[in-house]
Amino acid sequence: MQKQSIRQRLRTRFRAWINRRIPPSRVVTLDQKRIFIFPSRVGFFFGFCLLIMLIAAINYQNNMSYALTFLLATLFIIATLHTFANLSGLTIRALRA
Repeated sequence: MQKQSIRQRLRTRFRAWINRRIPPSRVVTLDQKRIFIFPSRVGFFFGFCLLIMLIAAINYQNNMSYALTFLLATLFIIATLHTFANLSGLTIRALRA
């Protein structure tokens, strides 16, 4: 028996979870249960930069740094919410199943 890598096991478990949660069908209308928004590498890097900026703002006690950090974090959250709003209600039809 070959050992699977951790990534393969996680991918298998994730796909099984998705198939249990959302069974496949020809027509799918995206709603709150079917939309998953995950950050990409760039998104994680942005979050890391925000964390570094917050630590620097705390260290130097600079109010403008706080303002910039929280402004950028708020923009990130609002962009995620707008993405959800744009995808919500979208109907997708499969040409072949």
